[in-house]
Amino acid sequence: MTPIRLKYSIDGQATTMFNKPTRKAWINFKNLLPEDIEMIKKIAKPLIRDNEVSLSTDKPSTHDAPNTAPIVKTLEYLQSTGRYLMPSLENLMHELKMGLKNIVSKEEMHNAKESTDELWMEFMRRLSDPEMQKLIKSIAPYYMGDSTYGWKLAYNNVMKIKHEMPEATFVQTAKQWQDEFNRQVNDDATPLVILVPKDKTIYTMQQSMDNAGYKKGTQTSDLSPQQNQYLKVTARAGTAEGGYKYVKVYDISQTTLREGFEDIFNQTVGLKNNLTGELNDAAIDDKIKNGYASKEAVNAIYHNENGNPMLIAKALYNGIAQNHPDIKSYLPQDNASEAEFERAFQDMVIKLADKLIEEKAKIVKSENRQIGIKSTLTAILILTRLNPQRVATEIGSNDFSPKFYFELRDIINEIISMINKNLPRQETKNIMNEMQIPYIQSVEELMNMLGVEDSVENMEESYKQKQETINQLKEGFFRTLNKI
Repeated sequence: MTPIRLKYSIDGQATTMFNKPTRKAWINFKNLLPEDIEMIKKIAKPLIRDNEVSLSTDKPSTHDAPNTAPIVKTLEYLQSTGRYLMPSLENLMHELKMGLKNIVSKEEMHNAKESTDELWMEFMRRLSDPEMQKLIKSIAPYYMGDSTYGWKLAYNNVMKIKHEMPEATFVQTAKQWQDEFNRQVNDDATPLVILVPKDKTIYTMQQSMDNAGYKKGTQTSDLSPQQNQYLKVTARAGTAEGGYKYVKVYDISQTTLREGFEDIFNQTVGLKNNLTGELNDAAIDDKIKNGYASKEAVNAIYHNENGNPMLIAKALYNGIAQNHPDIKSYLPQDNASEAEFERAFQDMVIKLADKLIEEKAKIVKSENRQIGIKSTLTAILILTRLNPQRVATEIGSNDFSPKFYFELRDIINEIISMINKNLPRQETKNIMNEMQIPYIQSVEELMNMLGVEDSVENMEESYKQKQETINQLKEGFFRTLNKI
């Protein structure tokens, strides 16, 4: 029998037992054979769920400790079978010891909250500063409007990461590096602590596809590797409904490929940089296969420094219609200019910010209300990569209370979330929107587009001949469109 590569992950977890806090390192085996699972049941007392076998210890450095000795015996047994390609016992136990490093202490939580709050205050107070605007625009991924390539971090986390580690390009937790990319965190790596939603619901792949907006009947085999990766991630994504948790993340530069594993980072991730939304070569190639003419065409849309006013305006328009139908908003036609979409978007943000400030922030002083609206608009324009300078110059450098700015943060979060939830999900729909190709709703629209309406109306032919002519034109048009 040819040995198989042992799949496993290691993580740390803080728990409370008998009112006493306990820190444990866990090792999870993912692909053990049934006969080996039965043997491990005799060696140790594992936790088994869906054929995944887990063992934990609070003293991974001490091999003869009560909870560590069964892990050592389990690893020795697996090595003795010859059925698995696996690291040495010494390396595995070292990884287990390092797993405790991933636990976030109360002091680290406190420091992370303070540093994030301070950074937010600096961002809001310096909205008029071109350098601050340039920094935030460089890391704001919200303009892209395509969720089919991996996942991106919330902008407040991106701000924190870029502030504390400017050279970072792609960050994950130690467990994500292990599970998704066969990489382990280096011993000397200094983590960054960020706040993320807790894992609450585990979806099936089909549920994840439904949530992402794919048509009924679409199979995972029909999708690209990048789209499948996205669905795998969202199938176990956390939601704000379950609360939040602090986690430690590491940049790819702080990791090393695991011993004996293949480097799959550039083949599977889809995003070259999850702090800016930049696509990697695999994702660009996939885009070209799905309808783009060239790499330049992909870059023009996905690496556009100036955002996409039409996509964002449409997303906010739909979000307002669903959540605040009492707000009257206007959306230009698809053939309108970018400037028209940007004006419509700004008008919608102003109306929505005004309502949310009145309802949630309770900022009643007129001067605070106007500053709040302008600050919210400017922050959102920066975060969507649209041009904020004109609005920002009217704000000045007013220094309000932390409470004022934190109330605005909640409002900005809500508006940005509304935009993201209503951005297009499906690749084909994205291509149609992004390239501003109008949807054809009827034969009449098709004829108008081709400029042949009058010639058809004036034809002295029978109804049947007219229909044949129309169908020929229609088929020819869609054959051309499909080739494009």
